Amino acid sequence: MRLNILTRLIAGYFIVLLGSSLISGFIIYKLRDFSVETNRILILENRIQEYSRKLTDALLSQVRYEKKYFLLKDSLLYDQFLLAKGEFLQNLMEARALPIGPQEKTLLGEIALQHEQHEALVEKGLRSKPRLFRSELDSLNKEKEETVNAIIRHLEALKEISQQNNLRRFRELGEAQEASLQFIIYIGAAALGLIVMISWIITRSITRPIGLLVDKTREMGEGRYPGDLKIKSPPEVARLNRAFNDMCDRLNKIDKMKSDFFSIMSHELRTPLTSIREGTNLLLEGVGGDLKEKQKKLLGIISEESNRLIELVNSLLDLAKMEAGMMPFHFSRMDFSPVITITAQLMEPLLASKKISLKLDYPDTGPAVRVDNERIMQVIKNLLANAIRFSLEGGTIQVSLKNRGGFLEIAVHDQGPGIPPDQLKHIFEKFRQVELPGGLSSKGTGLGLAIVKQIITAHGGKVWAESEIGKGSSFFFTLPLD
Repeated sequence: MRLNILTRLIAGYFIVLLGSSLISGFIIYKLRDFSVETNRILILENRIQEYSRKLTDALLSQVRYEKKYFLLKDSLLYDQFLLAKGEFLQNLMEARALPIGPQEKTLLGEIALQHEQHEALVEKGLRSKPRLFRSELDSLNKEKEETVNAIIRHLEALKEISQQNNLRRFRELGEAQEASLQFIIYIGAAALGLIVMISWIITRSITRPIGLLVDKTREMGEGRYPGDLKIKSPPEVARLNRAFNDMCDRLNKIDKMKSDFFSIMSHELRTPLTSIREGTNLLLEGVGGDLKEKQKKLLGIISEESNRLIELVNSLLDLAKMEAGMMPFHFSRMDFSPVITITAQLMEPLLASKKISLKLDYPDTGPAVRVDNERIMQVIKNLLANAIRFSLEGGTIQVSLKNRGGFLEIAVHDQGPGIPPDQLKHIFEKFRQVELPGGLSSKGTGLGLAIVKQIITAHGGKVWAESEIGKGSSFFFTLPLD
């Protein structure tokens, strides 16, 4: 089952929204992790630094009160000593409970041992006789000072190791952040590419069948009715496609009926028209007796109109055969310049009747092309007759021939009133008559240019026209040189 346009758009927007939400959620999750880790490092560093400071202060306070008590024997000083000792041990216990590394734990253990040794030395001094020998006292003080210095060194080492570990953690965090940023960029680029691809596929699945329908509709405007349009599309466009094919089938049938009608009628009309023409000619030759001048004039009109009708019937038959692909073409390679020259000579009576000069702009010997001589002469005749019909008396018609990249381009320029731009694309359609500026009529059958297009297409070339109101028209056709 094919999804309709609304469902496709909803699915596409849902995928885009889901992808954007997942990427945004992943980025927020990563940023939260980095924020939590950064805060943890900063808090841990500050707490270790704070405990190092508190332990140092408590130790120095303990040493200071211990010395004063030893000299003054004041119980208040001893209480302060015990308070500083308790503060040191409390801070030491809290510091050892922090989530620290093995080096920090080892240092804190060494500090605890050194502090126990220091306390033992202090107790030894306090429990000793009131008066010690000078040498014993100096030795005891020296041991206590060494333990205090050792504790302070360990605290300084603890601070330094903590700072190094934190720097290492920040460096690792920065590297992880950079790697995550690259990963986010890659994921974002991939997601963006996926979103663009999905959007393109959905849009293409809608616009492509519509574009094909537009192209086929344009072909219908040019008189072709292709009914074989088979495209994969949403249900709405599929229904339009089926309706379009049905319409093309009906138009093809109507067009065939019309062509068959004209073909049959033309064939049936040609025989009686030929009889009328021949009978008229016999009467004009005096076979039925002498004719008065007025009778000859009327018979002349009948003969002229019969010839015109026969020419129209022949054009209809030729066009019907060409459209049906039944017109035989006899191709041969020949020099093209003489073809134009001979055709132009055949048109001299028409040129002379309107005092129009014909300018031939090409060399005497032109390139050789593969053409049907009779049909190409018919093309040039039709284009020259068209130019003569629309040119004013005393005007000029120019025929040029140029080699343009593998094609021979032939152009017929006139100085007529020009063709309105909105009619240029329709002038090669059968039965199409141009409405000239000022409401004038072309007074033609509308078959000449249609026959020209059929013949040139059969030769593998193209035909088109360019015009500007008040400055004449130019008709071009090309023939392949290969």
